Amino acid sequence: MAESQPTRWAEPFGAAMNADEVAKLLKIKPFSEVAPEAFPAHLPLTGILQNDTRVRTFQKGEFIVREGDYGNSAFLILKGSIRAILDQLPQDLLGRSTGPKTGLLQRIARSLRASPYPEWRPFSGRRNISSSAGGPIFLQDIPRLIESGKRSAVMVEGEFFGEVAALGRTPRVATVVAEDDQTVLLEIRWQGLRDIGRFVPQWQKHLEQMYRKHGLSAHLKATTPLDRLDAATQNLIADQTRFVRFGGFDWHHEFKQQSGKTDAAERLKSEPVVIKQGDYLNGLYLIQSGFVRVSQKYNYGEKTISYLGKGQSFGLRELCFNSQNRECPIGSQATLRAQGYVDVLVIPTQIVEEHILPALTEQEKRKLTSAMPPDPCPSGSGSSARTTESASDSGVPAEMIEFFLDHRTINGTATMLIDLTRCTHCDDCVRACAATHHNNPRFIRHGPAFDGIQITSACMHCVDPVCMLECPTGAIHRNEQGGQILINDFTCIGCAMCANSCPYDNIQMVTITGTSGQPQYPLKLDADGNISTEQTWREPLRKATKCDLCADQPSGPACANACHGIPTSPPA
Repeated sequence: MAESQPTRWAEPFGAAMNADEVAKLLKIKPFSEVAPEAFPAHLPLTGILQNDTRVRTFQKGEFIVREGDYGNSAFLILKGSIRAILDQLPQDLLGRSTGPKTGLLQRIARSLRASPYPEWRPFSGRRNISSSAGGPIFLQDIPRLIESGKRSAVMVEGEFFGEVAALGRTPRVATVVAEDDQTVLLEIRWQGLRDIGRFVPQWQKHLEQMYRKHGLSAHLKATTPLDRLDAATQNLIADQTRFVRFGGFDWHHEFKQQSGKTDAAERLKSEPVVIKQGDYLNGLYLIQSGFVRVSQKYNYGEKTISYLGKGQSFGLRELCFNSQNRECPIGSQATLRAQGYVDVLVIPTQIVEEHILPALTEQEKRKLTSAMPPDPCPSGSGSSARTTESASDSGVPAEMIEFFLDHRTINGTATMLIDLTRCTHCDDCVRACAATHHNNPRFIRHGPAFDGIQITSACMHCVDPVCMLECPTGAIHRNEQGGQILINDFTCIGCAMCANSCPYDNIQMVTITGTSGQPQYPLKLDADGNISTEQTWREPLRKATKCDLCADQPSGPACANACHGIPTSPPA
């Protein structure tokens, strides 16, 4: 009989966590303030703590997280303290490397021993989940960094950090090192954070308070024009900023349901409205995570004009115009709709007028208000919203932006596009990919197309990789250095959770073959870790595969290097 489909806790986050360690956690804040009865029987609080957490110890100066790393977990300080370096540090100081690349001799050796069979593997069934990471890395001479003017903040026992990057699956905004020897942290993977917040509303409020205290200033500092304000003003703005959330973490399910619909109006109804065109603009909207569609009224429908992502803002031009036209203010000049899961920070209008607008030059103010209606209220009363034929600031036609938004291609950081006017259909790209990946291409030269541009069926290495949501072992993960979404072949157990979650169907499940070309079957291990002679499996071994951007190849993606497309028509 084949093994049943694994669950999320098939591979615990920390092997050393047990009932005694969980009992200790339940006696300290914030877990002591959480009611266990709020959790369902199939997802108890004790189960989350035992399977989604682990205890880690760091020495003084040792890196905990580094700015730019992609986060999948958050931390609670159990003992000692940490220091967060809020300003950017040189890459060599962070101990960054270029990542593992195969050399010329390694590539030649791999080609010589390549099997003629697809998805051949030199192993059979055994899962190796041991870490291949090296030893700890330390940040040297922290006092000198502080003396040089680098901003930093110290956090002590009982405080959280890293929850925003963990829940949003986004890069870390600060470098964090241990401030004391034997600093003990509880690391919680994001699935545990999500589930606790789902059943305990005050937990989410606690995380937001922590973010307001430690992370919001870094976000404001990176946003134009707030980056030109002094620290005291940024802190004042942070105290008044509101958090608003639209959509849900599992937005991909609804997206799959809507993707087959051709009615644009029906698709728009499924997108939560952040603000509607013509409504009173009650503040400056900053996109903290996710994407929003920007559209305007057009005939009897709406026309997409652009989209906004993390770090971008909306409403400054309207607020600037209204500050100069008190008698007849205008409403929002566009509608914003959430594309999946979106976090928005709203800075109240009064704060914008008192602290942000005065920081703008007169030339910047004129540029902002130049596109506003010269006489918004000719009748003398009432606010208005004018329908304009706005063009995208990027220079991309509005129709193409709408095409990319409808297919949620904006979520990708490395989306493979094919210029159909140059493609000769030679399939050299497919053959090159197959030659690099076990004789099986990791993409399909097929997909939706618009105006000569085709979105190929290949992993887009998304900003919000929802394929990672249900992986029980963490086999599908984000490369901390390059940000690529990769699959650990040794820890993948073939459950197809990632393939089912991918909104774009860009992950394939393949049968693994052996040296003879026959399917391999997982082997049962006895208590000592040896291969058992008892065979209890019926299904062949399967693995998840997808484009990895040829992360181990010095020359980059093999498909792009193999393409020799020529124009089929004279350039415009």
